[in-house]
Amino acid sequence: MQIITLDGTTKCYATRDDNGVHISMCLNGCDKTASGTVEKMPIDNCPTECDYRIDISDKSYIALLKSLLYFADRAELVRILNNPIDGACWNPDTRKSKRKEKA
Repeated sequence: MQIITLDGTTKCYATRDDNGVHISMCLNGCDKTASGTVEKMPIDNCPTECDYRIDISDKSYIALLKSLLYFADRAELVRILNNPIDGACWNPDTRKSKRKEKA
């Protein structure tokens, strides 16, 4: 069995079209992208030579996500739902109310 580690040593490109979700993976060469970093890029900039490519229908993709979320406990699930890109390129901000203080 070959294990694909998603710790920054493998770059993962995901695209979606009418046929479903396409996930391509290749070794992260000299680029020092940290694990969890997410960036959007045009599909033309994605590499065509990849080590692995997974083509999956929308229905199977949703089933895959459900099965992965099955392993999360309640606290992890709440954290994932509140901050789906945990540790990525943005941090959630707290909501600030504009209530006037009583004098």
